[in-house]
Amino acid sequence: MANVADPLGGSWFVETLTDEVEQQAEAIFSRLDEWGEGSMLEGVLRAVEDNWFQAEIADSAYQFQRKVATGRRVVVGVNAFTDGNDEAPPPTLQIGPEVDEAQRKRLAAVHHARSEAQVQAALSAVSATAAEPAANLVPPVLDAVRAYATVGEIVAALASVFGRWAENPVV
Repeated sequence: MANVADPLGGSWFVETLTDEVEQQAEAIFSRLDEWGEGSMLEGVLRAVEDNWFQAEIADSAYQFQRKVATGRRVVVGVNAFTDGNDEAPPPTLQIGPEVDEAQRKRLAAVHHARSEAQVQAALSAVSATAAEPAANLVPPVLDAVRAYATVGEIVAALASVFGRWAENPVV
């Protein structure tokens, strides 16, 4: 088998798995299309609003963890084949308070040196452009960055037009 480029090429097993994945994907697409009454995009929006994707991900993660915990799913180095891991884990990077303080001083200096008028004008342009459905947001966002607007300020300008998404937790 080592001398063959694709030892599983044409294998019934691989073909069966491929068919199974295709059937599962088609079932999801059909469900989304049905929820959207013929529009898959509308179905996706409904699924997001109903937390369907989050529930599917949570359920899948739960099932995976159960299989790992019971030993039905092998994760090398976690629940099987753990021998030989006698080495200490690599050290965790610790950022000291002096680095934090130096960064805060740098940020304060940039904030003090920037032109507040330019920042506010750039943020207004971001909001105005965001209100136009077909407009390209990249140029005004880049102008805001060049004026030293913070990420938080730019996000707030966008949120003033689009609002903020609040995900409902799935339990």
